[in-house]
Amino acid sequence: PGTGGEAVLLVGGHDQGRMLNDVWRVTPRDAPLVTMACSSAAWEPRLGFSAVTVGDAVFVVGGFAEQVLFNDCWRSLDGGETWECMARAAPFSRRYDTAFAGAPGEDGQVQLWVAGGFTDSHDYVRDVWHSTDSGETWNLVTLEAEWSGRRGSSLVFRNGELMLLGGSRYVTAALAQSLHGPSARAYWQWFSEVWVSQDMGASWAHLGRTPFSPRVQASLVEDLQSDTLYLVGGITKSPNPPRNDPHARTACCDVWSTRTGRGWELLTDQIPAIDPRLHTIRCGLCTNPEPRLAVLGGGELGMKGLVSVVCWSGVDRPAAKRQAKLTMMIGAGLYRTHGFPADVWRTGVMPYLVLLKPGLWDSLWMPNFLSLGA
Repeated sequence: PGTGGEAVLLVGGHDQGRMLNDVWRVTPRDAPLVTMACSSAAWEPRLGFSAVTVGDAVFVVGGFAEQVLFNDCWRSLDGGETWECMARAAPFSRRYDTAFAGAPGEDGQVQLWVAGGFTDSHDYVRDVWHSTDSGETWNLVTLEAEWSGRRGSSLVFRNGELMLLGGSRYVTAALAQSLHGPSARAYWQWFSEVWVSQDMGASWAHLGRTPFSPRVQASLVEDLQSDTLYLVGGITKSPNPPRNDPHARTACCDVWSTRTGRGWELLTDQIPAIDPRLHTIRCGLCTNPEPRLAVLGGGELGMKGLVSVVCWSGVDRPAAKRQAKLTMMIGAGLYRTHGFPADVWRTGVMPYLVLLKPGLWDSLWMPNFLSLGA
């Protein structure tokens, strides 16, 4: 979005414990570009915030920093270069990891929804709030949705209905004992369920069992051309946690698609070049010249703060060769700017990034901050 043309934005996050409020623009084409849109946005550096794009507008809501939670809402109309505060203190409680969705409204305005999250009173809430004026004013839709309180859910508005997917909550020992008996212990509860609302979030219906694993912070991306919804990545409980960390988590590296949310097709269970150790995976849709999913993730693969950009696009062999040439140029740039050994790049990195097979994934790696995406 914004003046830089079609792009995927990396917004805020953290770098080795330091909170960030910078904005980067990634243009994932045959010659991808990474440019800084804003070195320091008007909103405070933070983690756990939610972001959504509607047309050329980018919105940021909530989050936390240094044990301070936010309930503000910000908007950018120029691809993240400048930001306007739409609500300094919205009527909903301060929170992070809230589900956030947007859609075009009336008279050039944008509709926004906030659902659930973890609040400053240490509660997992299940309320839903709605704004019809791009986040300036908010109205409570329901205080107790049919789904249980949770954080990290994904939310999207399409075809006249809201869809909420996934999430998690920490069940304390006291709650666990009230639910399961006096010997129960505290645990993390993970959700893979899908809920839909056809009345702007006032009431919700459960769509039944889903084939994918429970997860938080997954990306729901809609392709309007094909009326298809993609579920990409997220974070889930580690299937083999170490004894000293029973709550260990791992990244989901799968991609699913659906048209209605009532039937899901697995497209891949392992995105090439995305490692399970990645902290986060964020996804956006690019449609020029054809629909492509741009997957952004921050990881721990040798260089701290490495971000992967993978474009799914039915690649032919000449395109893959161009991609290989491009990754060689990126390696040369890393050598000049960071001293990354060229031979290590050619032999230990490139073979895992460039797939010279038609119809698969073309990928590239760029240095950047570990960050949350919009």
